[in-house]
Amino acid sequence: MFISCVAFLVVVSMMAAAQPPDILIGPEDTLAYVGETVVMKCTVSSGQPKWYRVVPGGSDMQLSDEISVLNPYQIVGDQSRGEYFLQIPNVQVSDSNSYQWELFNADRNYSVTELR
Repeated sequence: MFISCVAFLVVVSMMAAAQPPDILIGPEDTLAYVGETVVMKCTVSSGQPKWYRVVPGGSDMQLSDEISVLNPYQIVGDQSRGEYFLQIPNVQVSDSNSYQWELFNADRNYSVTELR
């Protein structure tokens, strides 16, 4: 009688994936008067976040990406230090809303979202 046993060996190379970006300073709830300029802070360890205006029950409105920013919004701060602050000039009652930002690492494996 002949008995055979087969086993498979699978070798997986574990390459170091990029780490998730760290939030150094996140946005805070803000109270403003009509006509003021508001700055919502976002400081991260790496990457460039995208800002959104939250639309309940709908698709969030993207305000910024790596190339452009919707008018009248601006991205201000020292980007070499990871500062991507959303500036809203001349705020109106219609600007009252939740704003969030999203950030991916270099491999786009991790995302970080802050909502305010």
